[in-house]
Amino acid sequence: MKILQVCSAEQMGGGERHVADLTRALIERGHSLHLAVRESSPLPAALADLPVTWHRFGLRNAADIVTACRLARVIRQHQIDLLHAHVARDYPVCGLAARLVPEVRLFLTRHHFHPLRANRLYRWALSRTERFLAVSRSVASGLADSFPGLASRVSV
Repeated sequence: MKILQVCSAEQMGGGERHVADLTRALIERGHSLHLAVRESSPLPAALADLPVTWHRFGLRNAADIVTACRLARVIRQHQIDLLHAHVARDYPVCGLAARLVPEVRLFLTRHHFHPLRANRLYRWALSRTERFLAVSRSVASGLADSFPGLASRVSV
């Protein structure tokens, strides 16, 4: 399976360590990994020993349509099977990219305990999300509250 993980974080924290560990585990299981990051991301250095295809984007904010279109192009070009977002500002960008390439499966991981304020953009962009992954039960509860119509897709 070809997987594109998106992480716009600029510092190495718990979420970024999760992305690094998940990348290592998925590669060990035989998956092909692509990572979309900001230019200043610490992830390329942390994963320099792995066969990862890197894509560097602005990933400026939740309404970054240019990046969403570029992600869609990468998904088509590399025949990505699964798109996985890890940072809240990346969720709608990835959701839009998934709408542009309907055959890609969209997953997102919520690493943070603060409730996600799901405005119309978030709800529309993420309506195709196959699975919302939460790092704890309280985070899962917050996701279910933010996306009540998609609560059955939330897993801890």
